[in-house]
Amino acid sequence: MMKYLIYFFVSMYLVFFNYEFKMRFLKDYFKQEIFFDQSINVIARDNFDKITINVGGLSDVENGDILMSNGYLLGMVTDVKKFKSIVTLITDKYNKVSIKIGNNYGLISNYEDGYLIIKNIKKDVEVGSKVVTTGINYVYPSDIFVGIVAKILEENDIQKIYVKTDADFDNMSNLSLIKR
Repeated sequence: MMKYLIYFFVSMYLVFFNYEFKMRFLKDYFKQEIFFDQSINVIARDNFDKITINVGGLSDVENGDILMSNGYLLGMVTDVKKFKSIVTLITDKYNKVSIKIGNNYGLISNYEDGYLIIKNIKKDVEVGSKVVTTGINYVYPSDIFVGIVAKILEENDIQKIYVKTDADFDNMSNLSLIKR
């Protein structure tokens, strides 16, 4: 019995330490206030376009706050109620997130088969390249990690780029909000 209690407390310590490390890293990296509450949960979902989270205006959530999961971009708060908020995900086809891959700029245009799709980028992108937000128009802060280029299909002189993100849009956990 004592062995299991020790295991439990060591496991809880490691989970807590890992959580604290991630939050310190995010706060230092973005140089912005991070609002995190272990009780942030998805309470409703509208396909792959929007979700409702269980924190709202009473928790100091505002339109424009950025929702992340484990350091990966999920979306932006677009509607705040007293006790809940609606987040438009980056998988929404109308939510054109501006990204950069090296010196190339583009927009996330779609989400299919577990990949974010980027079109209309010139041919000098390679598999394994890092994809981050640009900060153009101040919609999303710059340099938020989106994912890694997983594969590229050629269409004339334009590439269709498939980006793999570790943000799990099916099972969102470890949610944090970055204040704008």
